[in-house]
Amino acid sequence: MRGFAEPSLFEIAKDAGAISFRVSYFSPVPVREIAVRLVVNADGSGQVTSAVSSGTATEVQRTKNNVAIADVDKFLRLVEEVGFWSMASTDDTEQKTDKAGRKPYVMDGGWLMVEGVQRGSFHHVFRRNPNPSPVTGIGRYLTKDLAKLDDSVVPRILSQ
Repeated sequence: MRGFAEPSLFEIAKDAGAISFRVSYFSPVPVREIAVRLVVNADGSGQVTSAVSSGTATEVQRTKNNVAIADVDKFLRLVEEVGFWSMASTDDTEQKTDKAGRKPYVMDGGWLMVEGVQRGSFHHVFRRNPNPSPVTGIGRYLTKDLAKLDDSVVPRILSQ
């Protein structure tokens, strides 16, 4: 996301000891960008950084919170339980045409991406106009439980 100055998790994966996750969400109408990144410390605790924008780089609201070991452990268990590391990076199950053979268009949809780095591996899962799923569950945990973002800034798909 252009104004967030977020680091590349792909590059961070070069450090085999690094553990980090990020959820990114973008919606064009209304314009909303959210990035929440968890960095797991060597002692098992974590630090979560969030950036929220409603359209301009000057309006970016940033927060940084410490995360207890128990909360990091709960998040890492969730990631394993939902099979994040083996999820398809893109969702090919969306309908390509309607019954009449026309391509459906979604106006004003949103985009969600969850990225992860662990044991020198990088993985991402990208969904356009996501429905509730294990991916949105990971995003919800990062945005609501760890970053403690307010309902007014978290998109509905992540606050359910």
